[in-house]
Amino acid sequence: MSDHRETTPDGIDTIVVFDTNTYRYLTTGCDWEAAKAKTAKLREVEKAAGVMALANPFVIWELVGHLADQNDPHYKACLNALVSLATHTCDDKGGLRRIEDGDTAVCRQLFQVKPAIAEQNTDNLSLLAAHIRDFGPVFTDQNALTNFRVFAAKLAEYEARWLAEMQIILDTFSPGLAKAWIGGNSEQETRKKVQSFFTSQQYMDLWAVAKVTSFAEVAGIKLSLHDLKSKAELMKKVFPVPFHLTKTALRNWTGSKDFILSNPKQSRANYVWDTALCFTIGNHHQIGDAPITFITSDGAIKTAATDAKCSARVLTLDEYLASISFIPS
Repeated sequence: MSDHRETTPDGIDTIVVFDTNTYRYLTTGCDWEAAKAKTAKLREVEKAAGVMALANPFVIWELVGHLADQNDPHYKACLNALVSLATHTCDDKGGLRRIEDGDTAVCRQLFQVKPAIAEQNTDNLSLLAAHIRDFGPVFTDQNALTNFRVFAAKLAEYEARWLAEMQIILDTFSPGLAKAWIGGNSEQETRKKVQSFFTSQQYMDLWAVAKVTSFAEVAGIKLSLHDLKSKAELMKKVFPVPFHLTKTALRNWTGSKDFILSNPKQSRANYVWDTALCFTIGNHHQIGDAPITFITSDGAIKTAATDAKCSARVLTLDEYLASISFIPS
């Protein structure tokens, strides 16, 4: 799967995309100016190594979500991470070089359509990140402050909707309901059967059909049964990593009778962002001849990439910096 760009600039043979925490790790201990300077140095080393960084819109969104309230405990770390992202991916016109969001990438790949709303949101997030880079670290522009609040509210809404949808799945596969169709002589046995189901080919097939159906609605496409089946096969081939992340989470969550999805001590909603970012990973993901490598230290994402046989497309920040001989000061 190529990105919407057909070629890369001369001298570029590798594309990297950092996840949210990678930018936070990169700027740990930095103030605003130090974050920009460190990232500018990284850009120079990357250019010499033939590497170009692209911003994932969901990373921008997740970081912006913490900027609506200066009392947010993650405010400063996310602000510095965001200026790092906007410096890292700055284009020649002062904007951002970015990769497609997951919705756009899937809809373009499956249906040759780009959702207008997703494109507009991505444009707005990119403009906001560039504004933060150019006019921070103190913000007085009312339009920017309003956008911080709007995107933070949308982020909370997005997470709440995902949690509600996941809870429906967990309720459906609770032993009391699942026993009728999956069997089991005890609650424990039924749970084990449910866990096995989430690792089965049958579940992957159902997941692919459900995802294609959902993305077809986003794209405004009506599919015949034949098209649905063929697109589901393409979905499994090109975007396997989100499936493996989700199935592992569901397998683990359904294995415990004490599991509570909405436990305030656990940020389960982070999985919605991890899943969205996983659409960036795949053996068919490239721009021109340049493969896309995802930089993350998230163990669950790395495991999902390994399960999907895409482990070569994922590096930790330390592994990546070592590969380009970047020595942080």
